[in-house]
Amino acid sequence: MEIKIKRLPSIWYTSYGVGLAVVEKLSIEKAALVGWSDGACTALALASEFPDRAADVFFFACNMDPSGTKEVEFTDTIKRCFNRHVEDYRRLSPTPD
Repeated sequence: MEIKIKRLPSIWYTSYGVGLAVVEKLSIEKAALVGWSDGACTALALASEFPDRAADVFFFACNMDPSGTKEVEFTDTIKRCFNRHVEDYRRLSPTPD
Protein backbone atom coordinates (compact mmCIF):
# COMPACT_ATOMS: atom_id res chain seq x y z
CA MET A 1 0.00 0.00 0.00
CA GLU A 2 1.37 3.41 -0.94
CA ILE A 3 1.04 6.05 1.78
CA LYS A 4 0.34 9.55 0.55
CA ILE A 5 0.83 12.33 3.07
CA LYS A 6 -1.12 15.55 2.69
CA ARG A 7 1.08 18.61 2.77
CA LEU A 8 -0.71 20.82 5.25
CA PRO A 9 0.82 23.90 6.88
CA SER A 10 1.22 22.36 10.32
CA ILE A 11 4.41 20.39 11.00
CA TRP A 12 2.36 17.77 12.82
CA TYR A 13 0.40 16.96 9.70
CA THR A 14 3.58 16.52 7.71
CA SER A 15 5.34 14.44 10.37
CA TYR A 16 2.72 11.79 11.14
CA GLY A 17 3.94 9.81 8.14
CA VAL A 18 6.56 8.06 10.27
CA GLY A 19 3.91 6.77 12.67
CA LEU A 20 1.69 5.69 9.82
CA ALA A 21 4.63 3.96 8.12
CA VAL A 22 5.30 1.95 11.31
CA VAL A 23 1.65 0.95 11.55
CA GLU A 24 1.73 -0.12 7.90
CA LYS A 25 5.06 -1.98 8.17
CA LEU A 26 3.88 -3.95 11.21
CA SER A 27 0.49 -4.65 9.57
CA ILE A 28 -1.39 -3.11 12.48
CA GLU A 29 -4.99 -2.58 11.45
CA LYS A 30 -5.82 -0.08 14.23
CA ALA A 31 -3.19 1.40 16.52
CA ALA A 32 -3.55 2.92 19.96
CA LEU A 33 -1.71 6.22 19.67
CA VAL A 34 0.04 7.84 22.63
CA GLY A 35 1.83 11.16 22.53
CA TRP A 36 3.22 13.94 24.66
CA SER A 37 3.71 17.51 23.49
CA ASP A 38 4.53 17.49 19.76
CA GLY A 39 3.99 13.73 19.74
CA ALA A 40 0.47 14.31 21.01
CA CYS A 41 -0.19 16.76 18.20
CA THR A 42 1.22 14.29 15.69
CA ALA A 43 -0.99 11.49 17.06
CA LEU A 44 -4.07 13.71 16.85
CA ALA A 45 -3.20 14.72 13.30
CA LEU A 46 -2.71 11.09 12.27
CA ALA A 47 -6.00 10.09 13.89
CA SER A 48 -7.87 12.98 12.26
CA GLU A 49 -6.56 12.13 8.79
CA PHE A 50 -6.78 8.33 9.16
CA PRO A 51 -9.54 7.65 11.73
CA ASP A 52 -9.90 4.08 10.47
CA ARG A 53 -6.29 3.38 11.58
CA ALA A 54 -6.58 4.82 15.10
CA ALA A 55 -8.14 2.70 17.83
CA ASP A 56 -7.68 5.39 20.47
CA VAL A 57 -5.57 8.47 21.15
CA PHE A 58 -4.12 9.29 24.57
CA PHE A 59 -2.45 12.67 24.55
CA PHE A 60 -0.84 14.92 27.12
CA ALA A 61 0.45 18.48 26.85
CA CYS A 62 -0.75 18.99 23.31
CA ASN A 63 -0.17 22.54 22.16
CA MET A 64 -1.85 22.46 18.77
CA ASP A 65 -4.28 25.26 19.56
CA PRO A 66 -3.39 27.67 22.37
CA SER A 67 -6.92 29.10 22.63
CA GLY A 68 -7.82 26.72 25.45
CA THR A 69 -4.70 27.21 27.52
CA LYS A 70 -4.72 28.62 31.02
CA GLU A 71 -2.02 29.99 33.26
CA VAL A 72 -0.42 27.23 35.32
CA GLU A 73 -1.42 27.24 38.96
CA PHE A 74 1.52 25.84 40.91
CA THR A 75 -0.34 23.72 43.43
CA ASP A 76 1.48 21.69 46.07
CA THR A 77 1.08 18.60 43.88
CA ILE A 78 2.66 20.27 40.86
CA LYS A 79 5.47 21.68 43.01
CA ARG A 80 6.19 18.18 44.39
CA CYS A 81 6.20 16.79 40.85
CA PHE A 82 8.66 19.41 39.58
CA ASN A 83 10.87 19.00 42.63
CA ARG A 84 10.93 15.24 42.03
CA HIS A 85 12.01 15.84 38.43
CA VAL A 86 14.84 18.08 39.61
CA GLU A 87 15.95 15.47 42.17
CA ASP A 88 15.79 12.66 39.59
CA TYR A 89 17.79 14.71 37.10
CA ARG A 90 20.48 15.45 39.67
CA ARG A 91 20.64 11.79 40.63
CA LEU A 92 20.58 10.30 37.11
CA SER A 93 22.31 12.84 34.88
CA PRO A 94 26.01 12.48 34.09
CA THR A 95 26.11 16.30 34.06
CA PRO A 96 23.70 17.33 36.85
CA ASP A 97 25.01 20.89 37.09
